[in-house]
Amino acid sequence: MTKAEFLDELEHLLAGIPAQDRQEIMADYEEHFAIGRIQGKSEAEIVLALGSPRLIAKEMNVHYHLKQAAEKTNFGSTMRAVYASVGLGFFNLAFVLGPFVALCAVWWLFLPLPPF
Repeated sequence: MTKAEFLDELEHLLAGIPAQDRQEIMADYEEHFAIGRIQGKSEAEIVLALGSPRLIAKEMNVHYHLKQAAEKTNFGSTMRAVYASVGLGFFNLAFVLGPFVALCAVWWLFLPLPPF
């Protein structure tokens, strides 16, 4: 994935965040790329170090909605914060549980059982 693809996907996924906050987030990630280039890293290395734009966007959405819930203590903002947090939890579960189950399956299929 290139810098342009990464930033385009991230900006698209952050569509639920107001423009000013979204621009600040995008500027931070532009800066990550600039610093990485100064350090001699390729775009692919920087993208790999930053991680998945989808995960970043989910985390940013959770932070934004939690901030909104703290500032505006009404039912709607609180429910959006809960919904964003639960969504991030399921997303992280898939990224952690999926590889763990696959690793256990490989281990069970290919490694011999210890003698009793």
